[in-house]
Amino acid sequence: MAKYMGLGLVLVGCTAMGIAAGKDMERRVRDLRELIKLLQLLEGEIGYANAVLSEGFRHAARRMRMPYGRFLEKMADHMDELRGEGLKDIFEGCIREELNHTALTREDKEALAGFGAQLGNLDVKMQLGAIALYREQLLQAYGQAQEMWRKDAKLYRYLGVMGGLFLTVIFL
Repeated sequence: MAKYMGLGLVLVGCTAMGIAAGKDMERRVRDLRELIKLLQLLEGEIGYANAVLSEGFRHAARRMRMPYGRFLEKMADHMDELRGEGLKDIFEGCIREELNHTALTREDKEALAGFGAQLGNLDVKMQLGAIALYREQLLQAYGQAQEMWRKDAKLYRYLGVMGGLFLTVIFL
């Protein structure tokens, strides 16, 4: 009896791993969409409301879901403190602190930090250009992530079930 319960748990565990892998892909797509929304809000704040960066971050933070709202709020707080840090350092620190538990990949976070480095050294026109360039990069990454999610999420679920069945047969 215990043997069959163990086999059932192996099957359920493998299936859950496959489902979790698919969900991680879905979370990355959702997180990239949030970053695109973040850029649209920043563009509006900087381009149309003529807000300085810290003020633009704070206003955009109110319209973002967590942890992105908290990320922007922390960015604004660090910029207002004037500790002598560059915007790249502030971006990297806030990414480490606030976006650590998102589904964004290491490359996604590095691209965001690179965007932050560009954003701090420019006038308004160039900031808007940097936002547009990063948005294009994000849209491309979003399209690729969405394609992978559609294509591979179902495969991961099936592999989880099949792996569980395979292990169950081996243990019998």
